[in-house]
Amino acid sequence: LLLLASAAPAACLKPRHASVAMSEEGGEEKDPLSRVYTCLNKLMSKTKQQLTEAVMTRDQIVKEMTQYVNALGLDLSKAPVIHVAGTKGKGSTCILIDAILRAHGYKTGLYTSPHLIEINERVRLGGKPCPIDRFCKHFFDVWNMLKDSKSGKLPRYFQFLTLVAFKTFLDPSDPVDVIILETGVGGRLDATNIIEKPVVTGITKIGYDHMNVLGNTLDAIAREKAGIFKSGVPAFTTTGQEDEAMKALMDVAAKVGVKGSKLIPCEPLRVDPTTGKAIVLGVAGEHQKENASLALALAHTFLKQDGKGKRATSESMTWAGSLYSHFSPEKVVSALKTASWPGRCQTLALSNESLGGARSNLYIDGAHTQDSCIKAAEWFIGQVNGIGASEDRKGVKVGLVFNCAVGRDCGKLLTAIHEKFQEAKIDISWILSCPFDWDKYSTKTEDSIEALCKRYQLPVPPLVPVDSSPQSSVSMKSLGPAQGTRKDTGKWQKTILQFWHALNLRKSNICVWHGQSLPKDTSKEKSVCELKYETSAQNVIDTLKNKASKDDISATHLTLVTGSLYLAGNILKASGFKI
Repeated sequence: LLLLASAAPAACLKPRHASVAMSEEGGEEKDPLSRVYTCLNKLMSKTKQQLTEAVMTRDQIVKEMTQYVNALGLDLSKAPVIHVAGTKGKGSTCILIDAILRAHGYKTGLYTSPHLIEINERVRLGGKPCPIDRFCKHFFDVWNMLKDSKSGKLPRYFQFLTLVAFKTFLDPSDPVDVIILETGVGGRLDATNIIEKPVVTGITKIGYDHMNVLGNTLDAIAREKAGIFKSGVPAFTTTGQEDEAMKALMDVAAKVGVKGSKLIPCEPLRVDPTTGKAIVLGVAGEHQKENASLALALAHTFLKQDGKGKRATSESMTWAGSLYSHFSPEKVVSALKTASWPGRCQTLALSNESLGGARSNLYIDGAHTQDSCIKAAEWFIGQVNGIGASEDRKGVKVGLVFNCAVGRDCGKLLTAIHEKFQEAKIDISWILSCPFDWDKYSTKTEDSIEALCKRYQLPVPPLVPVDSSPQSSVSMKSLGPAQGTRKDTGKWQKTILQFWHALNLRKSNICVWHGQSLPKDTSKEKSVCELKYETSAQNVIDTLKNKASKDDISATHLTLVTGSLYLAGNILKASGFKI
């Protein structure tokens, strides 16, 4: 709902210089993105009423977006758009489409959400985040043009950024050849759904997410996602859909009258047809083979319909059971192999054993639904077993960093992860949880540990020690209002840690809070999991580095970071990773 949030019009001074802008207090902000964030925060929901108003009908969304597009002088009628919706994997699918088309000589524009570190990541040109100066120029062009329009009304957060993306992609001085659009939430009521005649549409795996907006069943959610289907426009999906979701997607496709009046399912891409060997993807995870197959179908449909002739010499070849004649096979293989999507099944080396201490790797995936957390855990376990096979797991220690947004059922996500670790016979040596670097308004309240334990029939763990709340070493001002404002109480994160404790109590495993002593009767052979609350992502990184530095150089520390894309972004930023 945040992404569709409404806001009252607010004044925002025009930038005086590309690298110097005025803050709200009248002082200069040297970082050009600072003023962008100041303006964006005005478009966010801050009351329950604003969140309620954000849910509008399809006609209202189209009417509003049409007014904004007209005020900006944009013509979307002939925009070459590939439109992608779904619950899981739509970002990965879009990044693969982008890579394939760039490999065939196209200048691509890619719009995704959310961003991990900086806002300009949402708008990509040629596979890279839009340069900050260019992003800021288009951002304030849109802001000032709408402020100066007849209504003077500003859009909601996600609507506004969608308009900035269109403005960037359709810049007459440097337009893109193809626009790849990822929906925000749903599809039918999404701001991106103003495109009436895309070249092709695709739906990734449907799952349970945003149920307060999209519905409580796979049927209802699938129908919302299928709202991007258009009459006469080809539509594809993956064969991995649950029966309930697939039936709903097929029904909508037939009623809308997509090309051929039929939705086309794509088999997972498992084999590289140029070699006959297993396909190699730059985005890790077994589930990415479904996304790769869908990306191939969408990219090929665009190539087949495009008349610019930019593709390299093509060759007919069968990919995952489908014959494609407009691809250069070598370019496709290269694109799939080199495509990257940070924060999704990403491995990041945190320290170097040559500097002393253990080798420490982070395995980062922004999974935030039950199904995606299972996939992330399975991927991570595969990595652990791969290292264990070569090192017999001697000296290999495994940890978890977890946080999820208030309103999500942390019990469901943590239970899924815990069960996977239990099945793999992997002991967790530590679990850390920290708040996001910002908070967004939510109508949801935090579940108490008592309520969670009752829901999942778990023993209630001991109270959190009073001295388990460390002081943050990170300045609040240094975090920046990237997507909201920071509210650091730690209550929710400590509940998350307590729930993990409860899961372990059921299995008679031992957990101990950082700084607390082990029970006197603890066997040396018994595994122990340390629980620790951290006040920031930076403190998490510092703690993990400190753990590694104190361990033997022959040891290996492997830590899964999951539960939220926002957590993934915060950890990446704290680690110094650049997108």
